[in-house]
Amino acid sequence: MPKAVLDTNILVSAFITPRGIPAQLLQAWRAEDFDLVTSPPILEELREALSRPKLQRLYHLSPEDIRDYVTLLAQVAIAVSGTRAVSAPLLRDPDDRLILAAAIESKSDYLVTGDKDLLSLNRFHAVRIITPSAFIKMIPLSKNPR
Repeated sequence: MPKAVLDTNILVSAFITPRGIPAQLLQAWRAEDFDLVTSPPILEELREALSRPKLQRLYHLSPEDIRDYVTLLAQVAIAVSGTRAVSAPLLRDPDDRLILAAAIESKSDYLVTGDKDLLSLNRFHAVRIITPSAFIKMIPLSKNPR
């Protein structure tokens, strides 16, 4: 079964847009079509992003909904520390290194992102970096949600 890290931007999109491809990826994970990897730094970035007042107002996000979503990911996904030092000089955002660290530590097959800086790498060590659209086409989809 493939193992993947979903970048924070994908996890945010999955939560606020239930009919998009990111949401389909979460459904595929819940159906055990791939193993999802996360880390405390990813979950903290997710919590911070979803807690922004503008997002909460636009999408009617309650603190309880955010807490439940982050807790689900923390409890069910494969967790790694996400603290490995990563040298990627082309990356402008230090948070991108945290995403790469989780992918490398977990020996993930894929890092799924919409981030152009990460996508421009194509591959980092043995991890393929691809878009949500490309990933959804690669995984065998089942109909058995967790």
